[in-house]
Amino acid sequence: MTGYGCVLDPEEPEVFDTNEFRSYVKPSSQREALLRNLKIPVVCSEGTMHEVDFYVGETFANKNIVKEAVLNLGVIHKRKLVVTRNETKRLSAKCVGIVPGLNDQYGMNPQNRKGRKVNSQDIFCTWALHVSWSEENEDWLVKCYNPNHTCLQTRQANTFTQGYIAKRIQAQVAGNPSIPVSALRAELQRKFKLDLSYMKVFRTKQLALNKIRGDYERQYSMLRDYGLELQLRNPGTTGKIAVEDEPDLSSTTRVFKRIYICLGALKSGFKASKREILGLDGAFMKGPYPGQLLSAVGMDGNNGIYPLAYAIVETENKSSWTWFLEQLGEDLDMGPMTNFTFVSDRQKVCTVLFII
Repeated sequence: MTGYGCVLDPEEPEVFDTNEFRSYVKPSSQREALLRNLKIPVVCSEGTMHEVDFYVGETFANKNIVKEAVLNLGVIHKRKLVVTRNETKRLSAKCVGIVPGLNDQYGMNPQNRKGRKVNSQDIFCTWALHVSWSEENEDWLVKCYNPNHTCLQTRQANTFTQGYIAKRIQAQVAGNPSIPVSALRAELQRKFKLDLSYMKVFRTKQLALNKIRGDYERQYSMLRDYGLELQLRNPGTTGKIAVEDEPDLSSTTRVFKRIYICLGALKSGFKASKREILGLDGAFMKGPYPGQLLSAVGMDGNNGIYPLAYAIVETENKSSWTWFLEQLGEDLDMGPMTNFTFVSDRQKVCTVLFII
C-alpha cells in the first residue's frame, strides 16, 4: 500500500503545509472536529474552514461525488490534483506537484516540465487517494489516503476548471446577469487566490448563463420532440416545423426556419363558440437568435382574449404571414364562403389578407 502513500516518510522536506493540522482519522465527536478546525492556519483560502477532508473508511454514494470532492480539495489546497485511474470500480488520484529541492538532485527543472510528458524520474508530492466500490455496502469506500503535501502551493490549480467555477457563480450571475467580466474576475481571484485569465472568466460566465437560461442550440434541437409531446398530451394539436433548404441531401441535420402551433383544446373551443373574429399581430423576439412571434387570438363568451395559435418565424414579411395564415385556415376550415372578421394593426398582414 506504499504506492498510495499510506506509509509516511518521517524525513519530509521543510515546506510550509497548510494542512498539517488536519487528520485523515474521522473525529470522534463534533466537539473534537470543532477544536481541530480552530487550529487551521488563517492563511488558508476562504472555504477551507468548511471543507470536509477525506479519511480512510469514508463512504460516498457514487463516483461523481468523489471526483467533485477531489476538485474542491485541489482548489482549496491550491495543488495540482489529477485523477490517475478512473475505472468501473476503482478511482485513484494523486498530486503531481514537484517537490522543491529534490528536483535539483535529479536534474529536473520545473520550468522545463511545462508541455512535456511526465517521466518516472520526476519527484512528485506524496498526497494520494484510492477509492473503490464496496460490494458489501454498495457504495464507494476510501481504502487508502495520504493527506500530506510535500510540494509547494500554486496559483495555477488544474482543478479550477470552468465547470467548477460555473457552479459557484451560478446564483450570482442569475441575480446580476449583466455583471462585467472584469469585476467577476477580480472577485474570483480575491476569493480563491488563484490566477484566472479574462477569456476563461468570459467562457465561464457564458456557461453559467447557459445553465440558468438553457442552451439555445440544444433547445432548438429538441423542437421536434416538443411538437410530438404536445400532440401526445393534447390530442388534436397541430404542430408544423419548416426548415431551410439543405443543398447536401446526405446531411442528418436541418436549419430551423419556422414553427406553427395550434393546441387541440383551443381549436375545438374556438369552433364551438361560433364567433368568427380573429386578431392578428406580430412581436419581436430578442436574444442570440432573434425572430418574430406571430399570433392569432379570438374572443370568448365574456369578450375576453382567447389565444388560438402562434408561430415563430424568421421575420415579419409577406412570406411568413402567408405561411402562418395558410396553416391557420386549414385548422379552422376556412373555405371560400366563410365570413371571418380580421383585426390587425394595418401593416404587412393587411396585404396578405387581401391576397388570400
